[in-house]
Amino acid sequence: KEHFIRYGLIPASIDTFQYHPLSLKANKGGNLLIDSSKFLFRKDYFMLSQEQQSAIITHSIVRFNGTNSFLIKRKKNKNDLAFIIHNNFSTTEGLYFFNDQLKKNIDIIPKLVFFYTDNIDSVSCTWSRLERSSAPIINIVKELPFKIIWIGDTVLAAIDKHAHLKKQRNYNKIFPCDITLPLKNTSSLTGCNVPFFIRGTNADSEVVVVTAHYDHLGVKNDTIFRGADDDASGTSTVMEIARLFAKANKEGHPPLRSILFMPVSGEEKGLLGSSYYARHPVFPLKNTIANINIDMVGRTDPRHDSLGIREYVYIIGDDKLSTQLHDINVDMNEKYTRLDLDYRYNDKDDPNRFYYRSDHYNFAKNNIPVIFYFNGTHADYHKPTDTPDKICFDLMQHRARLIFNTVWELANRPTRIIVDKQPDPVQR
Repeated sequence: KEHFIRYGLIPASIDTFQYHPLSLKANKGGNLLIDSSKFLFRKDYFMLSQEQQSAIITHSIVRFNGTNSFLIKRKKNKNDLAFIIHNNFSTTEGLYFFNDQLKKNIDIIPKLVFFYTDNIDSVSCTWSRLERSSAPIINIVKELPFKIIWIGDTVLAAIDKHAHLKKQRNYNKIFPCDITLPLKNTSSLTGCNVPFFIRGTNADSEVVVVTAHYDHLGVKNDTIFRGADDDASGTSTVMEIARLFAKANKEGHPPLRSILFMPVSGEEKGLLGSSYYARHPVFPLKNTIANINIDMVGRTDPRHDSLGIREYVYIIGDDKLSTQLHDINVDMNEKYTRLDLDYRYNDKDDPNRFYYRSDHYNFAKNNIPVIFYFNGTHADYHKPTDTPDKICFDLMQHRARLIFNTVWELANRPTRIIVDKQPDPVQR
């Protein structure tokens, strides 16, 4: 806020901030219990929001090791089952495959299915964002006849210990193990977006919205997750681009269209800030011609490192709704920056589904063209080691030039860009 005021931008909200609720999921009466051991939500395990009216309790475990290990027939004992799967069926196709195999090879449906992961924090953040953004895969998961829980090493170790005591440690074996999962309830805190704008000269000004999320993972077990790349890099890029537009405005070069610069909160918990803005926009969505979203632009990823390519940026979503938006970004790059524009993650079949995982998606859902600028993940993604000393500031500046010029063109071209494409059909 202080930076924007210093630049001379105009607050877009009466209270300067746009306050909004942050819904946090908590476990009523405890956490996941395995016998007498308690495990913490988001730390040791993760599951999507539940609507059941009573706690889930199971009494037996079946442990599988791989997609082809569906070998158990259970016809006599009808105790509740929970399955542990060592393949993480995170894609829609994998979930369908797994469900089909259950129907073919096991005569009862389990109450719970555990998917083991070695990074529970990354899983919880990813699936929370997908749930909040109403990604198609969420409905598919919730329609399955069993509840899915992702578990980390601590939960797996507790179950393994139990299996070892029963001398039934081998895969594809059933052993007794009491599991209780209490109900979830919802508590609320308040977050805030920081919307400031430069007024366009057009009396009926349309608006370009530039976003980045300023939240990260906070403090866990007394360890600070600094989020230098995710997404201090994007937030500071928004601030710098805002400074340059404000400088141009003062020097007699105001934009034709208004430009809203808005760091948003709650992205890591499910795109909460941008979702709230889309429901309560400061500028009418019908007047919003594009959203430019900047989320992680300060580093390089292993793929480009292995290829010896440093001057690149991933472009996501630019052609989903508007051919003109794609062409403008390409043209600005050819004229001013000549970065390697990588569209790998823009593929509708990309399993990472990054298009659904950052704040631009809440604008795209409302038929507003978007570009998501991204450097890809790296070894420090969602870890305490994502620190400022690893930021490539010269590369970040180069990417910022491309973003600045694209926003400049969008804000000053004679006519607004045309939405000439239909949203992608829901993918399985």
